[in-house]
Amino acid sequence: MSNRTRLASFDPTKMGETDLQTVTDAMYALMGQGGEKYPSKLGRCDAIRQHCIDCAGGELSEVRRCEAISCSLWPFRLGGDPYRGGSK
Repeated sequence: MSNRTRLASFDPTKMGETDLQTVTDAMYALMGQGGEKYPSKLGRCDAIRQHCIDCAGGELSEVRRCEAISCSLWPFRLGGDPYRGGSK
């Protein structure tokens, strides 16, 4: 089990304050050394796109074929804002 998976498996509602702070610090440390996987700053559209790619198991083609139309992020999954008329 990877360190990221182990940390993500903790239930924060069953942890004490110090344990929660330790896990939070460890997650921030992982994010700091993540490189391209965790860019330091993402725009709103890029963050939504990254979420959709993660949700689709990392398959870009699955993001385009996504059928979860009840998801509030579904209109934004391709990286644009459909309500503004432009992309990104």
